[in-house]
Amino acid sequence: MKIKPMARHGATGGSVLIDLHCDTLSKLVNSGYSLRRNPFHFDVDRALEAGVTAQFLALFSHNQDDNAVLRAILQQIACFRANLSGPVKARAIAGYEDLARARAGDEMALILHLEGADALGQDPGLWPLFHHMGVRSLGLTWNYNNAFAGGVLDPDPAGLTSAGQRLLNEMEAVGSILDLAHVGETSYYQALERYSPAVMVSHANARSICDHPRNLSDHQIMTLAEHGGIIGVNLVPDFVDTNNPNLNRLLDHIDYISSLVGVEHVALGSDFDGADELLLSGVEDYALLAAGLNGRGFTHQEVEAILHDNAAVFLSKVFAA
Repeated sequence: MKIKPMARHGATGGSVLIDLHCDTLSKLVNSGYSLRRNPFHFDVDRALEAGVTAQFLALFSHNQDDNAVLRAILQQIACFRANLSGPVKARAIAGYEDLARARAGDEMALILHLEGADALGQDPGLWPLFHHMGVRSLGLTWNYNNAFAGGVLDPDPAGLTSAGQRLLNEMEAVGSILDLAHVGETSYYQALERYSPAVMVSHANARSICDHPRNLSDHQIMTLAEHGGIIGVNLVPDFVDTNNPNLNRLLDHIDYISSLVGVEHVALGSDFDGADELLLSGVEDYALLAAGLNGRGFTHQEVEAILHDNAAVFLSKVFAA
């Protein structure tokens, strides 16, 4: 099953885009602002104007107590549902049919993503319940070891645990998207080996350009590509360059990954509202990235692939699986 071709123009006449990661939901809870309009990096009104057609929204809480994490995640899901009940041109995506309905109604497609499986405690059998609540994507860890896998910043990163293996089985059974951002290298390769559907790394860059542990080594990128996966390039300055992070250096990452495995494996993973300062001031500035890609000599087809089509093909694969 393939996603039907879309008109290649956003609301402002520019390119259409799909973004694999932003953290706005955790900022909205108890803020008094809405998903439709707020002063943060991302809101639906500005995103539609920028041409964003689909956005992954992370559910995230950094707390050492799993029960506190679960409560925070449930609050964010409740916040999300409450926001969609208001006058907002957006739709929660549970499957391929919802993507088609969003396109037909000129609505933004919003995909809920659980960033780190800590909310499950130690019970992979809870994942179908999250799926029932509309969560369609999961990252196994957020930087540190948990009951399921090793985190990339943990001083002693573990491998995929037996609970993690069962979690992957649960995810595959209900048709979930696996995200390997924040995962330690041992768990990264083990998960790729075990998980049959295509996999994404929602927000990371190339370690050969910027030597940060959250970025991917050449071998990680090549293995991801061999499994039909995509990597969303990240706007966080620390992941772009240690000395002079700017948009031109981000384009270097895109150039490098495209040369290494092909442009068809590159997508966008902004991390809007996941850090105080990003290379773009907000979603309204995505046109600067599109202009930069054009200036680097990418063809029109390649630019559209990076901004939208690669992620659209990925979604068609995982939702049809």
